[in-house]
Amino acid sequence: LQLLEYSEEKREKMLMAAARLESNNLYSEVLVKINALRQTAAQEKLKATIEWLEEWLEDAGDEKILVYGIHRAMNEAISEHFKAPLIYGGMDSATRLNAETEFQENSVVRMLVCSIDAAGVGLTLTAATNVAFVEMPWRPMDIDQAVGRAYGRLSDVHGANAYLITTPNTIEDKIVKLIEKKRGIIGKGADGDQSIISDLINDLFKNTK
Repeated sequence: LQLLEYSEEKREKMLMAAARLESNNLYSEVLVKINALRQTAAQEKLKATIEWLEEWLEDAGDEKILVYGIHRAMNEAISEHFKAPLIYGGMDSATRLNAETEFQENSVVRMLVCSIDAAGVGLTLTAATNVAFVEMPWRPMDIDQAVGRAYGRLSDVHGANAYLITTPNTIEDKIVKLIEKKRGIIGKGADGDQSIISDLINDLFKNTK
């Protein structure tokens, strides 16, 4: 009854706003479930990921590697297993700098585990010649920035090998395919995460019909 007291135009605006809110709430709910699936996929491949990294360290001589993940539990498990320094969000600047310096200057330390959000920019990690993503970010730009931390500078020019460690037929496998699709359509780093998430939601709904 209270709604009827407003003009027709005002009522339409209020109803449209309510519809947007409902849509946003549904989007947030689905996103929470997708992130839960991503975390489950990461946990299930942890053992295989550690085995792959062990083999890589054994075969790669004295080369160094950056390991990028998303979830704190995944990153901490890998860091603890290899006794490798760890950089994550919320870390104080002194501890963060110590981890960076240890990786850059200590020849014994061949691995640095990083949160993609915390270590994608603002760090010099050129001691690495290899980068492994054990979890996939939403945007091509995040991958490019993370790999860019390892690229050599003028005094030590070198590139970097990038590895994507994924499990076939899982939600992260779909994310990888969508990221590559976006690269082909719009070029490197030009699209936001919302478009990829929306495409992923549409793809999941399509496959459950």
